[in-house]
Amino acid sequence: MESGRVRFLYRRGGNIPHLDGGVGQAAIINGIPGFSATIVYDYVRVFENTSALPPTAGAPLSSVSGTAGQDVVWPAAATGTAPFAYQWRKNETEIAGATGSTLALANIQALDAGVYDVVIMNVAGSITSNGATLSVSVPVAPFNAVVTITFF
Repeated sequence: MESGRVRFLYRRGGNIPHLDGGVGQAAIINGIPGFSATIVYDYVRVFENTSALPPTAGAPLSSVSGTAGQDVVWPAAATGTAPFAYQWRKNETEIAGATGSTLALANIQALDAGVYDVVIMNVAGSITSNGATLSVSVPVAPFNAVVTITFF
């Protein structure tokens, strides 16, 4: 069971969450993929699983040209060792709460225009997707004529 590199060294005697096993036994870390542990006397050595594969982005994100009021949805796909964590960004700034595998923007407006990407992470690393541009057209009607202004 000892494989990979040592990531943590715990002293036994306290409550170590997610850990089962006794002295001299192999330990099982419950619910934490990508890690293994061994109990040796009074210490618990936790190893990172080097057989975990880093994430690779699936299909590239597509740029979208929309009209104000429309909804936009971008799905992210990844391969590698699950589970994955996601962080969506707009113009390289993290979007608060956007941590799912899909980004859904409802009722887009001019301020939503920009370049969107997603950082996909797992126990073995992370990757940033390509950037997808969202352009938003806002119809304007001065003097009973329709003029379209595109923001980018």
